[in-house]
Amino acid sequence: MPGKFILKRGTTGKFRFSLLSTNGKVIATSDTYETKAAAIRGVESVRRNAPDARVDDQTTKPGRAATSLGSARKGTVAKALRRDWEQTKSDLPGLDGEDLRQDVTDTLKQAAGKEPTPRAGKANKGG
Repeated sequence: MPGKFILKRGTTGKFRFSLLSTNGKVIATSDTYETKAAAIRGVESVRRNAPDARVDDQTTKPGRAATSLGSARKGTVAKALRRDWEQTKSDLPGLDGEDLRQDVTDTLKQAAGKEPTPRAGKANKGG
């Protein structure tokens, strides 16, 4: 089941929308809109502008690493990124890396905890 937008009218008569993930949990909620048409334009704007949106982390000072990984379990993101870097080294000529059959989809799923991260040096199943 794909994610979906829920449009609601609040007790003040104003409109807002929420974006639900595939498991039905709210992952984003809009500001309020005066009209239903404006709220629908907001939904369309999110659809149009966010498919490849990047995260601009403004919680850290420039040049400093982030100290928190949000709700991800400690080490999960780091392990996935370590595997991604190892695969990148394997894919580029002149760098000594190990082919782990790791692609961006694997990295994202592992970092989010939606897929287990194989032991160090062990390739992903499939592919």
